[in-house]
Amino acid sequence: MSAIYTRALAGVLFAVSAFSVSAHDMSAHATMTMPSAASWQGEGVIKKVTPTSITIAHHPIPALNWPAMTMQFAQPTSQPVTAQRVGEEVDFTFTEGDSGYQIVSLNPHR
Repeated sequence: MSAIYTRALAGVLFAVSAFSVSAHDMSAHATMTMPSAASWQGEGVIKKVTPTSITIAHHPIPALNWPAMTMQFAQPTSQPVTAQRVGEEVDFTFTEGDSGYQIVSLNPHR
């Protein structure tokens, strides 16, 4: 009976040592970068532009399963969009950030 316990203990020790060998120290990868945030495209009409936001009545966005709706997006952090006019049809790209959805690019619809 002690031979069974000895084999069981050996099996457990082998499993523990295999786990510790396969564990990897991620501190060596401190400079790794995560992939950029997902972005989505849309088309719509500008309804309002402020220094901090752009309101767009957009068409459905199938990638997010969104119906057509009017919503407010945060202005891009790099350079706020001010040249666009209310009523202008636009193509836009946006991401989701900590404080909601943010415009990445905004161009006149072609």
